[in-house]
Amino acid sequence: MSKQEEEYIHLVSSSGALNNSRKILLEIKRQKDNPLLGPAFQFALVEYSKPYTISYGAELDKKGNPKYKFILTDKFISDEFKDLHNQILTDRKKMHAHDDLSIKDAKVLVSKTRSDKFVGIIQNKIYPIEKITKIDEIIQMIEMSLDKMYFKISELQKKL
Repeated sequence: MSKQEEEYIHLVSSSGALNNSRKILLEIKRQKDNPLLGPAFQFALVEYSKPYTISYGAELDKKGNPKYKFILTDKFISDEFKDLHNQILTDRKKMHAHDDLSIKDAKVLVSKTRSDKFVGIIQNKIYPIEKITKIDEIIQMIEMSLDKMYFKISELQKKL
């Protein structure tokens, strides 16, 4: 498979992930009282982030390593949304797809009692869905990104 073909597959897959994210966010708006709102929102942000994290191509070099790697740059993000975009990617790395201890700033407390030992943890309270207040902005950002991506997909189709 050529690099151009793999780039095309990555871009189409990326648009699929962004569409999944958009659909989930629209459903969250429709079902505001659903008990799965929190996990659904977090998953929507992970789906959003997929295109902006490294994806390795299928073509291998002589050593058996992926020949190409793909990642969408922020050229698909409008300037007005770049801060929000970067915040979502950071949140994905630190709390949605991983459990980053740095944001917890946790401390272990050990205390002896008369008969035993007490071990506890104090840490920052993490609010993984705090960006839900920006759901309309996130949806708009995705839609604008998809418009740019569809244009690029069309350009790549003509070159194939």
